[in-house]
Amino acid sequence: MFGDSSMFKEAKFSGRTMLAKLDAELRVKLQFVSTAISRQYDAVQATIINRIDGTVDRETFKFADIIGRQKRAGLDEVEPHMWEYAQKPEWYIPITSGQREQIADTVLSYVGMYQEEGMEMGGMQMQADIHADVFGYVERLYFTIRKLAGQAQNVCPA
Repeated sequence: MFGDSSMFKEAKFSGRTMLAKLDAELRVKLQFVSTAISRQYDAVQATIINRIDGTVDRETFKFADIIGRQKRAGLDEVEPHMWEYAQKPEWYIPITSGQREQIADTVLSYVGMYQEEGMEMGGMQMQADIHADVFGYVERLYFTIRKLAGQAQNVCPA
């Protein structure tokens, strides 16, 4: 979800977490979190960290708050989340590329508030490239939970 965004420098991944530099003083930590049910990752928590003074700000972005609940044929709606199914990380119910962009836009808007002035992204193409890359970071975070590699499969047990 957050791929090779130029906003994030020297990104490091560990478990469900990505840590990257925003500038000389600020770091960003993005982490999949469960807000209700254990091991159902329904949000990304973004923490802005000053390398000397510690946490500057923290925000939790629930997928349902951004893209809404997901409909299931003949069943109740569910909150969008990733989970482990057959020892692989997957979206419980597939989300669209448009929904991925919504999640990416929301998180990038928040993180972008902490960028140094003069480092803002310029031009529509750069913005589009970052949006395309953003989803890659968060999915990669999840994939590292058990050091699995490869493409996530979309599976929803009936």
